[in-house]
Amino acid sequence: MKRLRLTTFISVVCVAVISLCELKAEDAGPRALATELAEIREKAERGDAEAQLKVGMAYANGEGVGKDEAEAEKWYRSSAQLGNTKAQGELAWALARRRELAEAEIWFRRAAESGDVNAKFNLSQIIADKFPTESFAIALELAERGYDVAMIEVGRRMVKGEAGTDRRIADGVGWLERASKKGSKLAAYVLGELYWTGAVSGAQDRATAVIHFEKATDGGVSGPVNTRMLVASWHSSQENPQRQVSRAIEILGPIARFGDNQAQALLGELLIEEGKTLEGLAMLVASYRRTGDEAVLKILRARLAGRPDEDLARVDELAESIQRETVQQLVDKYLPAK
Repeated sequence: MKRLRLTTFISVVCVAVISLCELKAEDAGPRALATELAEIREKAERGDAEAQLKVGMAYANGEGVGKDEAEAEKWYRSSAQLGNTKAQGELAWALARRRELAEAEIWFRRAAESGDVNAKFNLSQIIADKFPTESFAIALELAERGYDVAMIEVGRRMVKGEAGTDRRIADGVGWLERASKKGSKLAAYVLGELYWTGAVSGAQDRATAVIHFEKATDGGVSGPVNTRMLVASWHSSQENPQRQVSRAIEILGPIARFGDNQAQALLGELLIEEGKTLEGLAMLVASYRRTGDEAVLKILRARLAGRPDEDLARVDELAESIQRETVQQLVDKYLPAK
């Protein structure tokens, strides 16, 4: 079998995780939890499949016991062999993480046959290389039933023309947009990536990509830093006919303050452009001190040349304050409690 494409697989199978809320109440303390777990374990040892599942979950999550994946898998297997559908799905996922894909497929199929939708989707992922036509048919069935992750997978495959389907760009974009309109940030991100890489039109479309990246990151204020950086870089780009430097600065601020050197360097240049010269220079100094980047140093040499001593002292003071900010100060400033 070819190597499984785990990028999408890992991104979406998180929906298969079972909550441990069945095992303990919200206010249960460690002692109460240990007592309850002991009672559940006693049932599990007597052959109760549901209790075996809960013991496996406890070991998988380190709730009431030390985290132990091997022990979790043992209990999942006992429960799965007794026909517990959730346990079959959890066992399959544990096996998939260890790259035991052949056995994982067996247990995903059993759970899917018993009606576990997550297992059915995970099955479609794990057999994508081995049985692409079946894999796509499963994903399409789930997409038509309204499952977001299946819509995303079907859309992505259609746009790229891979794993069981011909290239149908318009249909693929349609599926992704449906999921995005339902509120899926992953769908918005995938759309952005497809436009950014030119998979949709054959040429890079950064303007459209950023529209979707904005949705995926709540306007650039949350989510993956790399995606937020793409949004900021487009807003600040000279190639953008609707260039918005102030918007780029707004997005870059929190990222730079948390120590990202690329954000610091770009933010420094934009602040200078906007007339906040000393603040921009301080950000560039902070970036250079972190990385020793020669390109940043070149900018600094040009910008600092001939400046009065009081300016240099102020720049140094501002740069020091950037580096001294504690994590808690940054959280309080940029991630205020809701």
